[in-house]
Amino acid sequence: MILDKDTKRRFKLFGIGVLLGSVLVYFMILKDRNIFKGPQEVIFEKMKHGALVITDNGRCRMNCKNISEDDVKNLMTHGDVNYSESQVHEKPCPFYAVDGKSKDGREIRVVYRLCTNDSLTEVITAHDLSGVADTCACK
Repeated sequence: MILDKDTKRRFKLFGIGVLLGSVLVYFMILKDRNIFKGPQEVIFEKMKHGALVITDNGRCRMNCKNISEDDVKNLMTHGDVNYSESQVHEKPCPFYAVDGKSKDGREIRVVYRLCTNDSLTEVITAHDLSGVADTCACK
């Protein structure tokens, strides 16, 4: 099949339009997005989006286990979601157990409840995973 001059010109203009449109879409919409995020990155992004609220039990456990609010915030970026200890399908607010290190190098776990419809990230409880006996008198 032989294409006439006019048809070739149309295909060329169409190709240029598709290319320009693709570049425009990339720079306007996709440039600052990482479309290859893992589940953990998505969870942490949602956690940081909501207001951080520490429940009474969470505050009691943090004080008892000497876990600071900075440790809690640090885990929301540098921790590892422990899916076997999490309740990711809990409705309406799933629970995420996040393991990591405190500023003084101890292994800790913080359990967050993520309520995206309320834009809240709640600290439910905190644990020191070093194996020290739990003597906290929290509820």
